[in-house]
Amino acid sequence: MFPDSRRRCADASGIPDVDAANVLAINLNTTILINQRVARHMMERKSGRIINISSVDSEIVAKGGERAVYSTAKAGESSQTASTRLLLGCVAHTPMVAC
Repeated sequence: MFPDSRRRCADASGIPDVDAANVLAINLNTTILINQRVARHMMERKSGRIINISSVDSEIVAKGGERAVYSTAKAGESSQTASTRLLLGCVAHTPMVAC
């Protein structure tokens, strides 16, 4: 769509687009997909637990490179865990989801 701007973005992060996509796929997309599948079973059973282990990198702003993409993925994981907690009606106030 915007090849020049995409190239600048890849250059700014310090890693190629394909590597950034892999970091996000491994560290964020997998968590989302697993949580979706587990949440379905939890809703059917009306009980269950999801425990996502993230990283302190979700709270750290990294300066470029793979670490910046990893930090972004971990922040997304923490946010997605909180969203799942709300969706399931859990009252836990920790990063862990327990109903």
